[in-house]
Amino acid sequence: MFKIRKTIRLKDYDYSSAGYYYITICTKDRKCILGKAENDSITVSKLGEIITKNWNALVSMYKHIELNQYVVMPNHIHAIIVLNENCTKTIGDIICGYKSKTAREYNKINKLNGEAIWQRGYYEHIIRNEKELYRIQKYILENPIKWKYDRLYIS
Repeated sequence: MFKIRKTIRLKDYDYSSAGYYYITICTKDRKCILGKAENDSITVSKLGEIITKNWNALVSMYKHIELNQYVVMPNHIHAIIVLNENCTKTIGDIICGYKSKTAREYNKINKLNGEAIWQRGYYEHIIRNEKELYRIQKYILENPIKWKYDRLYIS
């Protein structure tokens, strides 16, 4: 029997609409493979370097997007993506492409056969105003300092 997953997406919302989107992507089984938290900062692993490089490359892959705040944590990433007017891709398209590209590159470098590095799906939140944007940017910036208190923390 298949488990039906509950969607967190807003019904009838166009996820290619211009705006700011807060994204969290977790590693499979929340394994701490992206880096280590040390002295209130994150030291990224080789995989952390790959995902950072590919994150920054998104602006050249997709027209009409901008990257805002971003942080790599040991078992997840937080980011804000800005979709500009005339964007033809949805947030889902962009995240799916990103996850696929990083996984392929990681598997190729490590001579692995399709090992999953990402949890299925991702969390997204539509940022509706400047106050909310500032609060989320601050949260992302301070996330390495507050790692032990993060809901995704695994020691």
